[in-house]
Amino acid sequence: MFQIGQFARLAGISAKQLRAYDNLGLFRPVWVDPSSLYRYYSPAQLPELRRILALRQLGMPIEEILRLIGGGDLRAALERRRGELEQERRRAEERLAALDISVGET
Repeated sequence: MFQIGQFARLAGISAKQLRAYDNLGLFRPVWVDPSSLYRYYSPAQLPELRRILALRQLGMPIEEILRLIGGGDLRAALERRRGELEQERRRAEERLAALDISVGET
């Protein structure tokens, strides 16, 4: 088992973020020492945390990730996120086009 700092370094995130994920119920330690309340993690938890981090990198809201952990449909969630990202891209392209028009007029 790893202490929180060791596990955080191994996972590439901060201990503060691990604590926040625990408080949200998103990612819990495998064991908490009842006297010190220190959190401990297992190497077997890394794949689960990496999935969570990958979904966060895609901009997936924590509420959606919580639903997925509870048995939600990952494929549907990813398709929804793809649609949201495509819509964001279209809006960004429209703003860039408007900027080009504004710059071109000057």
